[in-house]
Amino acid sequence: MPTISYQLYTSRNWPLADTLDMLERVGFEAVEGFGPLFEDPAATRALLDAHEMTMPTAHFAFDLVAGDPAKVLDIARTLGVQTVIVPFLAPDARPNDKAGWEAFAARLAEAGKPIRDAGLGYGWHNHDFEFKPNADGSLGIEAIAAHPEVGFELDLGWIYVAGHNPADWIRKYADRLLAVHIKDRAAEGENADEDG
Repeated sequence: MPTISYQLYTSRNWPLADTLDMLERVGFEAVEGFGPLFEDPAATRALLDAHEMTMPTAHFAFDLVAGDPAKVLDIARTLGVQTVIVPFLAPDARPNDKAGWEAFAARLAEAGKPIRDAGLGYGWHNHDFEFKPNADGSLGIEAIAAHPEVGFELDLGWIYVAGHNPADWIRKYADRLLAVHIKDRAAEGENADEDG
């Protein structure tokens, strides 16, 4: 049976201890971490241990993975992370054509080499922008997919928002899937900022 983890980013507006209390009560045994939880990895690990939780996957900013892979690996070891996921590009950093995406994808793959060399999984978590055609018709996700050393944590909700059928992309990249994000979606026009 696959591990079912709770993405802690979902509860980013609540104290970690309260979230872990709730998750333990409802039967979760695993969580997915993200940035602020890495400020004091030992304290985060102590809270995980107190709630008998593991953190098999975690989101690390691209700049941190590319700029300080030793720090990423230290945090991952402390927290027991087995798979490092790069989750996002800010709008001003996103390529807008095939050449730009190919250049980013090459940097993404290269940044993951120390992570993979340490025996950890490494991949990309999508949003909708990678699945929306650039002006030249290319898709960013296809540039990333050209690098087989980069796995995927497909976010099915974001694929849907981009106008695609998530099942098609699961089939297409089944051999590259490290994890998937499954979530409900607010009705059109509601929760426009995706916060919560």
